[in-house]
Amino acid sequence: MRRAPAALALYALLVLAAFYPQSLRPQDTIAYVGDSLECAYMVAWNTRQLFTDPAHLFDANVLHPHPRALAFTDHRLLPSLAGAPVLWATGNPVLATNVALALVCLLAAMGGRRLATVLGLPPDGAHHLRRGIGAAQGHEESDVHERRTLAGAGFSGGGHGREAG
Repeated sequence: MRRAPAALALYALLVLAAFYPQSLRPQDTIAYVGDSLECAYMVAWNTRQLFTDPAHLFDANVLHPHPRALAFTDHRLLPSLAGAPVLWATGNPVLATNVALALVCLLAAMGGRRLATVLGLPPDGAHHLRRGIGAAQGHEESDVHERRTLAGAGFSGGGHGREAG
């Protein structure tokens, strides 16, 4: 756990890089994946309704004239809760949606890191996992090729104690 702050910093940098150019202007840029403006709208609607009129949360003014129209689509309650403080502070649903998305990515990365630690995987656990999957599928020769490639590039091949051969 003593390396967790460094891992969090690395994951934060990876989130910024993964969402470039959106990460440069999160207040007015949103990813075009599915209906991103709908996501921002739902975050704003849910944040408002959850704390002002929760009994009518699903009565969003979309898909008119159907009552409780929000029940026909993804409600996005958890991203709304994650982005609520940002929305209250700035009044900007696009920024709140982007911050909620970044928080979800960081939480998933740190959760995956914690799971790997609990399972006893070494720091280069992804390499060992890939080797294990390859061996289970009968691809031992691809592991030998990978070790040769890594050894030729100056890497030790994941520290598993075998020579690249």
